[in-house]
Amino acid sequence: MKNMKKLFILAACACMVAACSNEKSEPAQDNEQKTELTVTSGISTRVVDNQWSANDAIGIFSFQSGETTPVEEDANSKYVTKDGGAQADFKPATFADIIFAPTTGKIDLRAYYPYEKNLKDGKALSVDLDADGGIHDMLLSEVVKDVDKDHAAVNFTFKHHMSLVKVVIANLTDVVADGKSNGLQVFLTGQDRQADVNVLDGTVTHTSTEKAQVELPAMGEDTGIYEAMVLPTDDVAGMELVFQVKSKEFKCKISDASTTKKFLSGKRHIFNINFKPSGAITVQATIADWVDQTENNGSAVDVTETQPSTGE
Repeated sequence: MKNMKKLFILAACACMVAACSNEKSEPAQDNEQKTELTVTSGISTRVVDNQWSANDAIGIFSFQSGETTPVEEDANSKYVTKDGGAQADFKPATFADIIFAPTTGKIDLRAYYPYEKNLKDGKALSVDLDADGGIHDMLLSEVVKDVDKDHAAVNFTFKHHMSLVKVVIANLTDVVADGKSNGLQVFLTGQDRQADVNVLDGTVTHTSTEKAQVELPAMGEDTGIYEAMVLPTDDVAGMELVFQVKSKEFKCKISDASTTKKFLSGKRHIFNINFKPSGAITVQATIADWVDQTENNGSAVDVTETQPSTGE
C-alpha cells in the first residue's frame, strides 16, 4: 500500500510538470540577463474623461523586430493598471503575462484596449453594438520599436480606433421650447451591428448582415450636443441623420452634408445643425481628430421635414 501511495504521488507530480511545460518558468536567480518590461501609458484619447480607470486592462503583443507575426510566448499578455489616471503604470496580471526584454536582439510591441482573453492570434477582436445601440471605445497603440534589455521602459501612445459622430444644435431653444436636450432625439441610420478588429494591423472587417439605427445620446441637459461612437466605414451612402421633435421628423443624408464619404478610424465627425423658422435646417460638417485639430470638409445643406410613418 505504501508503494502504491508513492506511485500515485509520482504520477501526480508528473502531471503537474506536464501541465506547466507550456507556461513561462521562473527565471533562475543567477540569470541576470532577463529584464522585465516596465509599461506606462499616458492617455488623451478616452472619449469621456481622458483618464485610465483603476483595473483597466490592456493586451500586448510582441514581435521580433521588423516582423508581423506575434511571438507565441508573449501573445496577448495582460497588463493592468491598479490606480488608473492620466498617466498610468501597467503591471502584468500574472507571472505568465510578463514580457521579458530579449537578452540579444530587439522586439517590437503593440497594445490594445479593452483586453480580451481569447485573442491569442490578435486577428479578430469582436466589436458589437450594445443594447443601447452604441459602440464602446476601442483603443489601439502605435507600435513601439526596438525594445531590448537596455531599453525596456515602454510608454504606449493609444489612439481611438472607432469613429465618433457628434451633432451640435446651434439654436436648441428654437427647436425645443424649454431648451432641454432631451426634448430632441437624434439618430443615425445604416449602421453595421458587428465587426472584427485585427489588433495587429488595425484592419476593421464588417461582419454583420443587417443594419441598425443608432441613437446619439444627449451630452448634458441643455448643451444641444449629441454623440455616439460607430464603426469606421468606407461608404456612408444611404446613411441619414434623423431628428425627432414631438410629432415632427427631419432627415439629412450624410452624403449631402459632407464631402467626406467615409467614417474614419480615430476621427470625430461633427455636424453643426441650425433649425430654420421655415422648418428646414442647415448642416455644416467638419471632421477632426479626437484632439483639438479640425478641418472643414463640408458646406451647408437644406434638410426637409418629413412626417413619421403612422404604420398605415
